[in-house]
Amino acid sequence: MAHPFFARLLLTSLAASQGLAALKIDLHRSHATNPLWLPHARFHVVWQVLNLALLALVEAVLIWWSGACAGAGFYLAAFLTATTLVAFWMALASMRLYSGALFDPNGIVPWKVRLRGRILRLDMNTMAAALGSILLVISVVLYR
Repeated sequence: MAHPFFARLLLTSLAASQGLAALKIDLHRSHATNPLWLPHARFHVVWQVLNLALLALVEAVLIWWSGACAGAGFYLAAFLTATTLVAFWMALASMRLYSGALFDPNGIVPWKVRLRGRILRLDMNTMAAALGSILLVISVVLYR
């Protein structure tokens, strides 16, 4: 099988995981139905999750679109997938400006890993965004 096929599979997996993971995790008691969250914040998270799910569907169609513009569709899907990741990194970099946090104590807490006697707290969102960023680059390189 050719590299473009694997690139399409990889990018489809990434796009689908962005949409499906948000549906599974964020439409849950830790986010959308969390009684400790303000109703307006819950509205925004549901809006964001539905946006990610619909975007993932559009990306999948673009990735597998055949015909004269198939290459452009793949790169447009890669660009759209990248916007979600770039937005995460921008939100992370600007957390001090809006008093943000990577996790909520009544949500998904960081994964604790012991390394050389120290305990590291690894945030699952950051780990997923890092892995997604790497997979995105690999898929674009493979597609060439």
